[in-house]
Amino acid sequence: MVVGTLVQGLLPSSVHAGNTNVFNVKDSLKEMGLSANGSQIVTFKDKNSLILGTNSSSTTLAIAVFNVDCLDKDPHPAVRLVAYNRAQNKIVAPLVEFIEDNRVLAAENKIIMQSHGVGLSGVEGANLDALITFTHVPCTSSNAPTAPLTVSIQPLGTVKPTGTPSYQAPITTDDGTLLFLTDNSINPVLPVDVAGVATEPSPTCNIDLNTTALSFGSVAVGTNSVRTLIIRNNGTLPCTVNTITRNGSSAFTIGGPATPFSVPANSAVNIPLSFTPVAGTSDSAILRVTSTDPIEPQQFVSLSGNGTTTAPCNINASPLLLNFGSVEIGTNKTLSVTITNSGGASCLVDLLTLVTQSSNFTVSAPTVPFSVNPGTAEVVSVTFTPTVAAISSGTLEIDNDDSNNRLILVNLTATGVAPSCRLAVGPTSLDFGAVIVGTNRTLSVGITNVSLTSCSINSNIFAGSPDFSSPITTPVSLLPGDSTNFVFVYTPTTNTTATGSSQLQVGSPGQSDFIISFQGRGVTVSSNCSLVISRSSISFGDIAVGTADVQKFQISNTSLSNCTIQSLLLSGSSDFTLVSPALPIQLDGPDTVEIGVRYLPGTAGQDIGLLEVITDDLLQPITDIPLDGNGVQVVLQVSTNALNFGSLPVGNQSTLSVFLTNTNTVNCTISSISQSGSGDFIFDPIVPTSQFILTPSSTVEIPVTYLPSNQGSDTGVVNVNGNQVGSPTVIHLNGIGLRSNLSATPGTLTFGKIQLNTTNTLTLTFNNTGNTNGTVDSVEAIGSSRYLVTDPALPFVVAPGQPVSVTVEYLPINIQTIIIIGGSLKSSGNPTIVTP
Repeated sequence: MVVGTLVQGLLPSSVHAGNTNVFNVKDSLKEMGLSANGSQIVTFKDKNSLILGTNSSSTTLAIAVFNVDCLDKDPHPAVRLVAYNRAQNKIVAPLVEFIEDNRVLAAENKIIMQSHGVGLSGVEGANLDALITFTHVPCTSSNAPTAPLTVSIQPLGTVKPTGTPSYQAPITTDDGTLLFLTDNSINPVLPVDVAGVATEPSPTCNIDLNTTALSFGSVAVGTNSVRTLIIRNNGTLPCTVNTITRNGSSAFTIGGPATPFSVPANSAVNIPLSFTPVAGTSDSAILRVTSTDPIEPQQFVSLSGNGTTTAPCNINASPLLLNFGSVEIGTNKTLSVTITNSGGASCLVDLLTLVTQSSNFTVSAPTVPFSVNPGTAEVVSVTFTPTVAAISSGTLEIDNDDSNNRLILVNLTATGVAPSCRLAVGPTSLDFGAVIVGTNRTLSVGITNVSLTSCSINSNIFAGSPDFSSPITTPVSLLPGDSTNFVFVYTPTTNTTATGSSQLQVGSPGQSDFIISFQGRGVTVSSNCSLVISRSSISFGDIAVGTADVQKFQISNTSLSNCTIQSLLLSGSSDFTLVSPALPIQLDGPDTVEIGVRYLPGTAGQDIGLLEVITDDLLQPITDIPLDGNGVQVVLQVSTNALNFGSLPVGNQSTLSVFLTNTNTVNCTISSISQSGSGDFIFDPIVPTSQFILTPSSTVEIPVTYLPSNQGSDTGVVNVNGNQVGSPTVIHLNGIGLRSNLSATPGTLTFGKIQLNTTNTLTLTFNNTGNTNGTVDSVEAIGSSRYLVTDPALPFVVAPGQPVSVTVEYLPINIQTIIIIGGSLKSSGNPTIVTP
């Protein structure tokens, strides 16, 4: 907008007469209320040319041009026909406004607009159509002002007064927007609307309040919030503020100087207003400001706020009874009490007290006093360690600052009992395998007293096959910590599988009887066949835990007689299993069968087993084939368990790698590599995500790229699934996206009425809720150019959590129009100015 420019003398001020029809509008101007010392003459020349002339009168018709700028390289002037007082240098009355900017021509320095006239300030523009020719200085930059050189209006229609117009100088609002340009990717442009009103100097006091309504928002009960009321005097004489009174809630209080107080001309006084709610509800009041302002001796401001409450401390304990039951002397038992806070404020546990005559209870808890925050819990542990066989009881007292539950009682009860017998027995199942009828095999069971008292095994009762027996004589007494072996013998009498059991009856209280189960197979030989077994032992070597391996051997009949493989018995580690045809296996004459043994280690370590091949070979009816294997727990060596990308600006990227190495003697099978968590972590395309074999001493690389899309911490994990120990192997991913997040408050700066050629300032607050510095680089003004940023100097930095105050200055100057005296007014029709 071009402001404060007076263009005149564009046409001669003499009246064009001659062979013309002259129409004197002096009387018409008087009827319109205009002061016309001398004559205002509109001259028709050849009925197609109308020239506005001027003389020495103080009031003249003029053309006013508003809002001319070059922001879009194409000026859009607002053109009015006005009554203008040259002596006072101001518009007395706007008469006609031309609207409907239909461009007929828009050249570099000339615009022809087809417009329609609308009557203003008591003037009717009836069917007043016009062509307006506007010549101007060409635009040279995006924000350089342009100036009109000439304006001519070629009207067709009637200009008619509708009554006595208002002759006060128009108050033009300075509306605009300040565009703060920042390096913030979220809000690169922060708009702040600005508004102010320029007022003519007034030879009196003129009190103006910056607002008529103040909202304090939500405020917690017991706290306060402060807002500021600005009382400004826009006049040229001092004003006295007589009273500032509140009517309504007493939660609103008034600060500032005591009334009455004086407000000098063109200055302001800040009045702090405080809201301190006493209840969790909405609140309001009306503020009345009385002053010596002759126009507005009293003004009002509505106040509103909302009180909010927070739930108090609310502490509870559970359970309220700790029943330890029977606990043996020499042992202990621990139970817990959970202290919870379901309130809205922290609770303080002041003291934990055991009230009991027994010394067998002890308490373990956080050091008192301790706080229990809202929605959280703390655990208190009580341990009972009996020293005598007796009932113990007591109370745990929990002292706290919950006004509704200051003392919580937890009852304690327990019984100390004498130690009872406890035996550790194993194994409880004996497999004797194949034994030739008439011979025997001996196995044993270990028994240990793990209690604090003596234990006695009174009897050994057998059931099942009579082929099982024991040479141990009962009763057997074991002191605490003693061990013994119970020996059992299998002596088969038939060529069958035998089963049985032994019940070890414990005579001491506290320990149940034990059952030892037996099985075995009696073998007889009666054939003349001859069998050869290809392997005398099978060793699997190192095998990865969870991975299976099968080794095979052959059994061949080298005789001419039929031979039978009666049974294949596996004993020892259960990680060995058979891969064999169904038994029995008949080998007719020279023939061979292949038998397999499968080894699938479930845990790391050496596995031993025995395969008994039972045949009717007379010379070797039972052949023992020892089995061994070593389960190797695959350990996957990882170069790092965490990739920390550090802080990275949003939109940038960084790539780090983790290396997996197989340092074992066996293959490592990687079944999958996957990533979860933040999507800002991305695998490089070279990462193998499907199953593959990592052979001993080989390495695979996993590159991960971090591309933060938003501010804040990002976390994720890489999961490496396979047969390695602790699968999946987890690699943690961490990174922080850096981005500033700038905002400006308030969103609108309203300066109110400010006297011409005086200055007023308001403050913006720039906040940064991001996690890195943000920079405000520059500011552009849209609309009115009366607003400037005076502090701090641009550019300036806004650090996270450190607001920056920005001062904006408003300086209204003179009439915000361009006045053209003597601009041409040409007509191709017969326009007239007529009385109502």
